[in-house]
Amino acid sequence: MHDERLTLIGQTADDLPAISALLQDATLRVVDVGYDRRARRLALLVNRYRWESTTRSRVRCALRLETVTAVQRQGWPVGGDAVLNLSVAHLLYQRMSHVPEGELSRMRSNLVRQESLNEQALKL
Repeated sequence: MHDERLTLIGQTADDLPAISALLQDATLRVVDVGYDRRARRLALLVNRYRWESTTRSRVRCALRLETVTAVQRQGWPVGGDAVLNLSVAHLLYQRMSHVPEGELSRMRSNLVRQESLNEQALKL
């Protein structure tokens, strides 16, 4: 079996475009983010597409950033409903792009409410 591991070391800001390009479609979960304050190290475990490989596939990839002085979460979904919210928002926009954004947001909120989901589950 041919080893197609990719190891990149970024040492200056000039190295960031290559790393950014390889992670452009990466996804990660909150539980896959780790920060060691004492070591000033941020580690991310992401899923990314292998653009550089002849065998196209998705792979797990570790990204480690050194000398990170602080980490702050901003606008990151807390619960497991983020995928549901995003999916519903996407479907609403696809089907009702003529509706004002505020109204679409209210519709999405009503659809993903716990009570609404419970009612729909009981109908199944």
